[in-house]
Amino acid sequence: MLYIYPYKLGSASAKALREGLSSKLGYRVKLVRPDGRFRPRRGDMVINWGNSTQPHWELANPDKNHPTAISAASNKIIAFTTLNEAEIPTPEFTTSRDTAQSWVDEGSTTVVRHTVTGHSGQGIELISEGTVPEAPLYTKYKKKRAEFRVHVVNGEVIDTVQKKKRKAEDRPDNFTTFIRSHSNGWVFCREGVTDCARRNSIAVAAVSALKLQFGAVDIIYNALEDKYYVLEVNTAPGLEGTTLQKYVEAFTL
Repeated sequence: MLYIYPYKLGSASAKALREGLSSKLGYRVKLVRPDGRFRPRRGDMVINWGNSTQPHWELANPDKNHPTAISAASNKIIAFTTLNEAEIPTPEFTTSRDTAQSWVDEGSTTVVRHTVTGHSGQGIELISEGTVPEAPLYTKYKKKRAEFRVHVVNGEVIDTVQKKKRKAEDRPDNFTTFIRSHSNGWVFCREGVTDCARRNSIAVAAVSALKLQFGAVDIIYNALEDKYYVLEVNTAPGLEGTTLQKYVEAFTL
């Protein structure tokens, strides 16, 4: 039997995955809690959808993403350090305010991260002049021609989408090209996205370095350097349409 261990029972993507898997498998796939009555039996598979909490039921090594690996991937300091040690390119980062201040003084924009576990632009402040505030993490802003989300399952790229601007009339007042989140007027599109072996290789390596079995890798492309950089690896990405179907297929092979 297959089960999903979501970071919260109300997760829309976990529910969508449950429905898709249930339809494909012909039985009701259940969402399980860390403190419920669920006990895995021999042969059961548990998909850990973004939950960093070690459940009290006995499962030393979940089939899909261990809680400790998710915890590391969701902490940007740990994730960036791990990726760098594996020689996977990320934006330059530091925990030193003085170093971040020197970037600004030299004319670079610094991304101030007031939380190391935020997502969708949470806790981010851009500083291009003046005094850099205290924060747990800073990254040097890297210009990008394009930003992609590459979905990897079991060492294979199963889907790639690109962040693109909403139509001008649909963009919010806070639209920005610096932080490309849904709330800032950006959407994922697959039209016109071509396959890229170099980008795929980096995405697969990033998921592997973080000891994950699957993840959605956010990657930017800097045209001047002709280089890709990993921003983060999402362990509970939003799912709908084609991407949802590709996850269903990947988890039922």
